[in-house]
Amino acid sequence: MISPEAKKLFEYLRSVETLPPGTFQEQRAGFDESIARVPSAEGVAIDPASGPGFEGAWFRPERARKGVVVLYLHGGGFVVGSTVSHRPILTNLAKAAGVDILAVDYRMAPEHQYPAALDDAMAGYRWLLGQGYAADKIAVAGDSAGANLALSLMLRARDEGLPLPGCAVMISGWLDLRVTADSIMRNAPADPLMTGIMIRDMAKLYMGAIPLDDPRASPVLAPDLSGLPPIYLQTSDADILEDDSHLLAARGMAAGVDITIDHWPGMIHVWHAFAHVIPEAREAFDKIAAFLDARLR
Repeated sequence: MISPEAKKLFEYLRSVETLPPGTFQEQRAGFDESIARVPSAEGVAIDPASGPGFEGAWFRPERARKGVVVLYLHGGGFVVGSTVSHRPILTNLAKAAGVDILAVDYRMAPEHQYPAALDDAMAGYRWLLGQGYAADKIAVAGDSAGANLALSLMLRARDEGLPLPGCAVMISGWLDLRVTADSIMRNAPADPLMTGIMIRDMAKLYMGAIPLDDPRASPVLAPDLSGLPPIYLQTSDADILEDDSHLLAARGMAAGVDITIDHWPGMIHVWHAFAHVIPEAREAFDKIAAFLDARLR
């Protein structure tokens, strides 16, 4: 059973348009504006951030743990989303976990196709290492397309010989850009935020002429997942991307990766954005905080 608050909210979301029409610039502005109306957590300072090859923002809670940082990559189908639209998620996560978060405003499609977003994510990670953060004190996290970038970042860092982060968190991960999983159709009636057609179009905008099954951008299809740090996945049976997380869990565990997956009943795609309303989102943040506390010691 889901909470009465969640039931009421999801019924409302099914009655409204979640992605406004218009040019990509207008869609991004509208998405930022609509999500930014959601209250952020109090007690978290937000400051601009930048380094070679990336722009973003710091989210710093009061009494943050020293020497520990989360590199966060926002969702939005590689086309929309920003550190503005994700303020509710970023402030709640920073406050729950008691850690500083560096969120990257990576370049987006169709103006900037693959690998621009991943290049920017890598630039943020390299910058943190260059600032003196120990790799095992860095967590890489993201939701939806941002979870894709988090997994892709770790695979690239491994293959390039960079030290790997201490752990990773992936929320409602979009890890297979082919958009062929059974959950795309199975959970469609329950998920008001996105459709298979919508994200398939976004994947094509992001990838251009590159095949959607290229494992550099559909990282769950990577031939070798071994050597990755512990990964924590959160998904739900009302999310059309549910099966992507389960596929990663199965393939990662088979490769010897320490993977934990938590599965919520009835939660929509990235329900974490509504922590001000629904207790399931607050519970999800608490579980992420516990995972980070145990792994980033």
